[in-house]
Amino acid sequence: MESFGNDVQATLDAAESGETPNSQYMEVTWQSYWNDSLLSLSIRVLGWTSDLIDYAVYHYDFETGQRPDNLELLDRFHVDEGDFTAALRRGAARQFDSHYAPWGTGGLSPEDENYGGIAIDLAALRAWTVAEENFSLDLAMFCPNGDGTFTAFQPIASIAGGSGWYYEPVLVEPGPGDWADGGPQSEDAFVSAWLTDDGVSVSFAKSQSRDFPDSETYRRAYGFAYDTEYPVAGCYGDYQDIFVSASGQDFCPYVFLLTTEGTVEYIDIFGGLWHGCLCSGGPLYGFRDIVGFESGVYEDGFGGGYETVYAVDKNGRKYDMPACITAQGNAMPSYAAGKWCANVCITAWPAAPPMRASTI
Repeated sequence: MESFGNDVQATLDAAESGETPNSQYMEVTWQSYWNDSLLSLSIRVLGWTSDLIDYAVYHYDFETGQRPDNLELLDRFHVDEGDFTAALRRGAARQFDSHYAPWGTGGLSPEDENYGGIAIDLAALRAWTVAEENFSLDLAMFCPNGDGTFTAFQPIASIAGGSGWYYEPVLVEPGPGDWADGGPQSEDAFVSAWLTDDGVSVSFAKSQSRDFPDSETYRRAYGFAYDTEYPVAGCYGDYQDIFVSASGQDFCPYVFLLTTEGTVEYIDIFGGLWHGCLCSGGPLYGFRDIVGFESGVYEDGFGGGYETVYAVDKNGRKYDMPACITAQGNAMPSYAAGKWCANVCITAWPAAPPMRASTI
């Protein structure tokens, strides 16, 4: 009533008189969530002049007669603020990925000539979706579902619309993940990776100096320590399998992650160490219905080739994943590239008449 009562009443009055409603909103609906004496409302609002859906939340405890704030809500359900924020960020990333990770419209496929540019645009939108400024607990809108989870209404970046983002419902699941007691693992040469409660960790073992690749050579270059667990940041997906393999002419190890939705994420291990930020590169966009990975050799048609890793879909089709990573890494977001022109006007002055020679 505080936020929408006047507008709703004006609409009801117009309906009774047969007049056109003079209201800001075309639709106001809500859903109620009951948890003992606590009532939570999620209010969904649609305006006349835009397709943007807005949300509001309202909480009232009938036992205390108070409206709890967000921190009091989390305390009520024994949820740590940091755990909630991490779960909210994970839920937002998964919501974005559900739209775009397997995206097959608009001609996007791993073999499309515009793949790199489109993929880097999507990566930029995903980075905004999980950016820290979008996760203030004071501004968060969420309702408890009563089963330990929450429904939040969070800004999710979008390729459509003038705003560049929309509020969308997000499932928030604080607490331990699927692999709290350890999960699938994989290794290649001296590099190992495994699924954890927080996502992924990697470690490095010392190999013999006569082996190729020689771990000590790469340790000096990238500065890692042996037999040390390195957690990987930014792993937000729901993963079912992991695969470690190198590609290219040199030893360049990647971690590939298979999600339960059949999409693929990747981690550039040496690239992350080199830049001081070991983190997930996010989805490889356009991949769908993937069931596994395998190493192989990509033949270039001229008698040469290189080591690579293939994603295999449910029909047995194989996709060269490192080639897609390279295409994305060599691309620029569309807003950072463009066409520039300059009009240059050159005025040609008449030539001076030749000087006549004189005789002295």
